[in-house]
Amino acid sequence: MDRKDWLVPLLAALFGVMGALGGSLVAGYQHERAALRQAHANLAKQQMNERAQALKVFQETGLRYMGATDSLVNSLVFANQRDKPSIDHWALVQSTGNELTLLADDELARETLTLNQAIMHLLVPSAKPLDQRLGEVNALVVTWIKLFKRNLDALKIQNEEALGLNASVHVATPLKREKDVE
Repeated sequence: MDRKDWLVPLLAALFGVMGALGGSLVAGYQHERAALRQAHANLAKQQMNERAQALKVFQETGLRYMGATDSLVNSLVFANQRDKPSIDHWALVQSTGNELTLLADDELARETLTLNQAIMHLLVPSAKPLDQRLGEVNALVVTWIKLFKRNLDALKIQNEEALGLNASVHVATPLKREKDVE
């Protein structure tokens, strides 16, 4: 047997094995990259849903707090002297205020507690006329609404930025793949 007779088939077999191994390595690498991109997309979707849910909860809690506050103040202003404001009104204001304090930033939390204290002082007889005390509470309510709106806008902006980042990841990945092909 001549050397050329077995060398050519051996080299062909060696090249075939190397090609198969190389192809499987490349396919495995591409599969891993695709799985990683999909995991990243799934995580981004989950975070986006969580942010949207947190925004919705914050907004609903703030609206419930304002409704409870309005209800309590209305019962104080329009109730007869004999009728005491319901403790249920105050309990609702307190519970939604506490819930909002947990969700909000420090400044809005302080303003919520200050507003709760001012409303509580409306329940206690004072030398100041009720109109003056209601004016003070109204000023606190306006400040609270401004802070709440600022917090809500900040959460919306964070949510929109996350949506934009998520969209840019989805657009950049196919573009990068097309660039790799060329």
